[in-house]
Amino acid sequence: MDSAGQQSSCEKDKQPISSVDVSVVLNLHREALYLRPTLLSHCACAHFARQEGLTVQLVAVFDRPDKETERVFSSVDLSAFNSVRRVTVDFGSLGTARNAGILEADGDFIWTADADDLVSKNSIVQLLATAKSFQDEKVAVFAEYYVGFGEKYYVVRFERSSLLSAADLAFGHGYGSRIFLRRSVFRDIQFRDLRLSRGFAYEDWDLNARLLAQGFRLEVAPNCAIFYRQRPDSLLQLADRLSSRMIPHCELFEPSFFLQLMAKKRAEHPDWHKFLRTRSDLHRIDFAAEFLSSPDLRQALADAASIEPEVNPHQVERASSYCPVPYQPDHWGFSLEDAFRLIGTEKYSDVVLLPWLLPGGAEKYIIEVIDLLCAQGSAEHVLFICGQHADTIGWQERLDGQYVFLDVFNAFPTLSVEARDEMTARLLLSATRQGARLHIKSSEFSHRMMDRFGAALSSHFKIIYYRFGDREFQWSNTHIRDDSGIRFLRRNESFIHALISDCKSVISRDLEILPQLVDKAYCIYLICEPASEQPAVSGQPQFRLLWASRISAQKRPELIGAIARALYRRAPHIGIEVYGTPDHGSQARDLIGGREVDYKGSFSSFEALPRNRFDAIVYTSAYDGLPNILLESMISGLSVIAPDVGGIAEAVSAETGFLIPNLPNEKALVDAYVNAILELYADWPGTLRKRENARRTVADRHGYRCFAESVNRAILEDGPDQFTDVGKEGSATVQERARTEPAEDGKPHPVTGFSIAINSQSRITTEVAASASKTGRHKG
Repeated sequence: MDSAGQQSSCEKDKQPISSVDVSVVLNLHREALYLRPTLLSHCACAHFARQEGLTVQLVAVFDRPDKETERVFSSVDLSAFNSVRRVTVDFGSLGTARNAGILEADGDFIWTADADDLVSKNSIVQLLATAKSFQDEKVAVFAEYYVGFGEKYYVVRFERSSLLSAADLAFGHGYGSRIFLRRSVFRDIQFRDLRLSRGFAYEDWDLNARLLAQGFRLEVAPNCAIFYRQRPDSLLQLADRLSSRMIPHCELFEPSFFLQLMAKKRAEHPDWHKFLRTRSDLHRIDFAAEFLSSPDLRQALADAASIEPEVNPHQVERASSYCPVPYQPDHWGFSLEDAFRLIGTEKYSDVVLLPWLLPGGAEKYIIEVIDLLCAQGSAEHVLFICGQHADTIGWQERLDGQYVFLDVFNAFPTLSVEARDEMTARLLLSATRQGARLHIKSSEFSHRMMDRFGAALSSHFKIIYYRFGDREFQWSNTHIRDDSGIRFLRRNESFIHALISDCKSVISRDLEILPQLVDKAYCIYLICEPASEQPAVSGQPQFRLLWASRISAQKRPELIGAIARALYRRAPHIGIEVYGTPDHGSQARDLIGGREVDYKGSFSSFEALPRNRFDAIVYTSAYDGLPNILLESMISGLSVIAPDVGGIAEAVSAETGFLIPNLPNEKALVDAYVNAILELYADWPGTLRKRENARRTVADRHGYRCFAESVNRAILEDGPDQFTDVGKEGSATVQERARTEPAEDGKPHPVTGFSIAINSQSRITTEVAASASKTGRHKG
């Protein structure tokens, strides 16, 4: 039984030999169509090595082979090897299968091999001579040339690791899968199990990164070649298509160690720009012509073509050149170095992904969750990362000097979107400890990250996804949900630990379509308590109304002008003041329109508004969750006039305010708003009663203790209770149930309802250059 608990069998040599110089560990699966040329090529290589006085062993590792592959293997004369050993395993993983073969090998050196590639006959001799030319054992060796053949042709020349940095190994792999290494090294380091999946991949890249971290030099054996078969169903091609195209975290990417290695590399090359130019110049070399200029390598090509017709010398003559040393002097691996400097080398317990840091209810909601986790000691160091364009970084003061903030969009404006995401994924894995929490607000940025890296990130993080509703549009007098949210959940629900919303309506609608999310879904009502210095809202009518929100298409600001004009015709003494920041590229006046509206500009928080000047907040929106500004208005004593969209009805009802039906006809909708405003003033005593009901509703359900218990249950406990829903009960009904159904042990009453039998019901790509911003650290 091997280390992974899988059964394996080994057919020992009939005549064991006392010592072996090199063991070729050949991995086989189902390569019957390609295997015979591979074996003949390796036999020629072993024969050449034996002529030079070397002892060579073949260890053939069969991992879930088909009978045809085994039959072809048995049909080839392998007497060129001093010994042959067969190992059969049941892994379905190239890395662990290689480990099994290495464990059974006797050679002083190991050379890994694959069942569909060919080699130049001098390879073993050249690899061994190069390895032994270094006094210490910390060296791994690769054949100088890779000649791609089959589906596409190219010629690669590998370079020694002195031309590479840690940043380059983060950015990409500079070598191939055929490594030559002392067997003793594998006592301390093995291939990792990176079988084909949506997560991590490339066990060879991963091994080489870990070797570099341990101080190994990667060298190149001159004048020898691997003929590397290109086929669409190869493991590499499948991994490229399916996986996140990244390797797991390892010591090389530890922030402090990475910075140390980069500083050392820069010290070795005081003229850094010259060093980078030297690397870039490699890309001007015609490696195919260089390869063919060597008599030995021309003969190696002829030898390969003589046993494998798909190795076409004419195609090699016309092949493109590829240099695995990065050409770019500013690729994202170097940006990672800058990012580590910006965020420091401490390990974070929590990371928050936001599109931008602007005043908003969703941003405030997540920050409140983080504040609570820190106050309880559940979060120690927190990193906020923004990844989309915004005109300003307008809410850093809300982080209150406790947290670190990195705007990857503006800090690294020259990176492409894909490169920036790749750097961010590596940063996330490097800067956090295993099991850290990744808090994600739904956005273009976070959805890209999860679609590409979700499987990899979920193996490291506990992923908390915050959802505040879907966009909606009207079609044929029907409100239709945008499909992007549900499509995202279908792609990524298996990677999400907890799905959190600020209202039950959003969760309920998701569960109508995806009931399997029930064990991950939580409604956490946002904490909302009155400010200690809050000025009193007047008990007498002021005849002034407030509209305050983001000025965007979602909030339907065009309704404000229409409402103001209709209201002016019926009650010209009532005015509306508007506060808000327009979306990027928009003018507030263009969106709102109408001289009847008094636009006052932007605002940073509800507390900054002159609330005591108003009688009510008039809220408009096409779709929503449970807007924080409505809760703040209710707790402060302002009346609320709001549409019945999203979760608004969970707080606003006939008993607590004025709930406007979500009518498809705009004129009818405007008339409903105006009628509600006139009713507010016509029955002023009734309005005051609604205000008090609203204040009690928010105080009972949105207090600190209720919020803390909900957050702890969703985020800190291992498993959720079944999601329950109160539908669209009015708050008076909720309060009545709270009075008639006793609370338990003095805790706030847990208002629950039926289970999941639910009621039926910009992209931004402009880049700007700016500096990254960083606040102080949370001090634990």
